[in-house]
Amino acid sequence: MMYSAKPLAQFVIAFLAFVILLTSTVSFVNVAAAEEKIDLYIAPKTEYLPIGELLSYLLDSRFDLEVNEKIQYLDIGLRKIANGKGDLFIGLKLPPAREVSWNYSLYQLCDLGPIYEDVISGLATPAYVPEEKLSSPEDLAGSNIKARLHDELIVYESEEKLLEEMKKLTRRVEGLGDYKLVELGEMVANSELNRATRNNEWLITTLKRPSIPFSLYDMRFIEELTEGQSVHLFGRRTLVEKYSSRVTQFLSRFYLPIELINELIRLHDEDKRSAARKFVDEHPALVDYWVKGVAVL
Repeated sequence: MMYSAKPLAQFVIAFLAFVILLTSTVSFVNVAAAEEKIDLYIAPKTEYLPIGELLSYLLDSRFDLEVNEKIQYLDIGLRKIANGKGDLFIGLKLPPAREVSWNYSLYQLCDLGPIYEDVISGLATPAYVPEEKLSSPEDLAGSNIKARLHDELIVYESEEKLLEEMKKLTRRVEGLGDYKLVELGEMVANSELNRATRNNEWLITTLKRPSIPFSLYDMRFIEELTEGQSVHLFGRRTLVEKYSSRVTQFLSRFYLPIELINELIRLHDEDKRSAARKFVDEHPALVDYWVKGVAVL
């Protein structure tokens, strides 16, 4: 008996179609499963934690992603992201103030662009101190100014090495060598600034922007001690393969002006649990732009 080859060909075609459909379905399921969660590493600094929580809140509420937040130091966090053991990292300033402990290259990371810019450390004073009397380090040499400041300049302990920068400044500007440089931890320095501003006292301190003091008090720089930097959001190199364009486009649009960073820090300092929600409620147009690409009017 002779059999026609046509049914066999039809069977092979049908089988191949089934295999392709099954493969596509499995691939879709795998992508969907990959998009169910995202690992976010955050450097342990007061300015990064509120940003991380805001990002987590939006990824959860707008993209239905389970966010696994981890506090991770700069060198370790970048290494994990580069090795594909995490998805996102917040906490690297560019250009870096120091070399990290491993040799990384941009090709190992996905640079999603700056989250915010204009990061500066400098010599600052409350805005109520008259600018016509105190607007530069040279003004500090005056005897009347010294008396108002009790011959003291407050220096925050920080990784920016501001104590060394202040010592250079006192050697460069005539008359500053008479000041005592008082180095304080962040909490003590914040407390001293709070006390001084409540009493309208004059005070000069090193300060970084953004920071809690800049978010709580009206401060101005009289001298910038560091070059401007920006904080970028970095992802694993395969981020665009692992997540949909909707997610990655949102991440690339996630940018805040420096004044909104200070506002977010203030909200977080007041109530860590509600800060992200309050910020989103107060800035719906900006959030719509991040999530949908809708222009801010």
